[in-house]
Amino acid sequence: MRPERGFAIPAAIFILVVFAVLGAALVTLTSVSNEETALDVQQTRAFRAAQGGLEWGFYQVRKGTPASCSSAGAEVALDAPTLSGFTVTVTCSDIAVNEAGSPAFVRVTAVACNAPAGDPPRCPGIPAAATYVERVLTGIVTR
Repeated sequence: MRPERGFAIPAAIFILVVFAVLGAALVTLTSVSNEETALDVQQTRAFRAAQGGLEWGFYQVRKGTPASCSSAGAEVALDAPTLSGFTVTVTCSDIAVNEAGSPAFVRVTAVACNAPAGDPPRCPGIPAAATYVERVLTGIVTR
């Protein structure tokens, strides 16, 4: 009788295939996790950019320069280096009239996105990539 041979080779191939599949799954999972983390950071940056645009709009209304914040929308340049790459479009619209007939309240809307600036403003834009993020904040201020 001959002893059986070759049992170790199929077992080794099976183990190598299992480890290769596990390794590929880990690489995919890590890659997806990194992309989601980067997108979360971009979403936070978009929120902060929109918040800055909203405050700029409030300031324009309070200082009495509504032409710089109109219903047509104005692009606001933010000086913070962490917000570079974001476009902020701010619009203002009257929402109520007081007894004298003049607007008493102004709605300020700030839209921030990571689309490039342009004429006309591209924010809100058309999602051109999977990394496109956009945040909209609205507030009301008195004149």
